[in-house]
Amino acid sequence: MKKDLTKDEFLRKRAERQRRIRKRRLKILFCLIIIFLLALSVILCLTVFFPIEKIIVKGSKTYKAEQIIKASDIEIGDNLFVTSKGDALKKLKAELPYVEDIEFDRELSGKLTITVKDAGEYACYYDGKLYYTVSKNGWVLKKAAEAPENVFTVSGAKVKCKVGSGISFTDTAQKELTDKIINALTDEKLTINSIDITDSVSITLKVDNRFEVLIGNANYIPEKVKHLASMVENISQEKTGKINLSMWTNDNTQGTFIEQTNE
Repeated sequence: MKKDLTKDEFLRKRAERQRRIRKRRLKILFCLIIIFLLALSVILCLTVFFPIEKIIVKGSKTYKAEQIIKASDIEIGDNLFVTSKGDALKKLKAELPYVEDIEFDRELSGKLTITVKDAGEYACYYDGKLYYTVSKNGWVLKKAAEAPENVFTVSGAKVKCKVGSGISFTDTAQKELTDKIINALTDEKLTINSIDITDSVSITLKVDNRFEVLIGNANYIPEKVKHLASMVENISQEKTGKINLSMWTNDNTQGTFIEQTNE
């Protein structure tokens, strides 16, 4: 009798174990089916569903909508959600350099709205042959044989410029110097006309459309510019001339002004 009970107990436990195994297998199968259906849904969404049916461009005052759409390489029928803003921006900036940034607005109806932010002209770099106008972010916008009148010019810096790409300095020290001068002049709210760093110990500027400034070497740039701003503020508006700050140090905080006379 005891032997029969032991055998029945063994069979019962084996049946229970087999049920658990079948149940586990069913759960795994169910999970695999769910994963397959989700993957299929994603594939359909990325290939069949949500095609772009309409493209609208707004925001740019430099380029026409047709130019933006063509350069972005986005076409009717492309998937609304697969279309990459980053890829489109990269293509746009290379072909249409005045495009600084874009935003995408996607609608389930299939409409894609591209909002464009135009780059503003900020400065001009002279490489010894041509003048390259750049944005504030250093993106090269255009080139010309003559300096444009609406932005300040930087001369003497060793730069590599190509329209539709970022400006590149071959000398990092010159970049740091140029940035330091621009930042100092901007902080003091002085109008920059030109910066010449051809001679690193005889840096010259032109500011406020009326002063030629000899800064001297790269030492004390922020302090020299602060002193310059104070001098400009105290010189009559009708006067023009040359300001010399080349001898300025912490121990010699003086600058000289020689008025230009019409003879």
